[in-house]
Amino acid sequence: MEATGEGRGNGDEINAACAVQLPSGEQSDEAEERSKAEAEGYVRAASVAEVKAAPSRKWKCLQVEKRSVTFFHQDDHIYALDSWCYHNGGGLMRGDIEDFGGRLAVRCPLHSYRIALETGEGLYMGMIGGVKSKGVKQRVHPVKIIGDHVYIKISKPKQTNTPEVQSDCYQFIRG
Repeated sequence: MEATGEGRGNGDEINAACAVQLPSGEQSDEAEERSKAEAEGYVRAASVAEVKAAPSRKWKCLQVEKRSVTFFHQDDHIYALDSWCYHNGGGLMRGDIEDFGGRLAVRCPLHSYRIALETGEGLYMGMIGGVKSKGVKQRVHPVKIIGDHVYIKISKPKQTNTPEVQSDCYQFIRG
C-alpha cells in the first residue's frame, strides 16, 4: 500500500521514532529492511526526493491509510504529523515552521498554536521560564527511510496501545 496526495511540499513510546535522519549514502539490504518495516506496519509514503523537493521548513501533505498526514523536513530530518491542528482543526500544511525556544515547531495558521514537530506537544511561552509544554496534543507518526523512500507507520490509538490525542477528532472530521 502506498500513500497518495499532493502539496507543496501519543505517547512517549511512539515519539522516539517520529523524526528520522536522512541516510548518508550507506547501502543496506533494502529488500530485507523493507520487508521488516512492512511487517511492523510501515507503508511507503513518498520518495525522499519528493519530500525534499519542498524548500526546507516546508511541507508535503499526503493521504496515508485514509489519514491526512503532513511531512515536514528540516536539514536532514523528516517529521510526520496529522494535518489538522488539535485546537480547532486548522490546516497545518499552511503553517510556518519555526524555532520556538530551541524546539522546531509548526505554527497553526488559524490561532498561532505551536506544535513540536518531534513530539506533537502543544507549546507556549510561559510567563517565567521560557517555553512550556501542554503535553502531547497532536498525533505524530514514526517514519523510516529505506533506500530512496520514506515509510510511515500510522499511529492508531486502538492498534498501538497509545492514548488518544486531541488532533484525532479533527482528523476524522476533516481527513
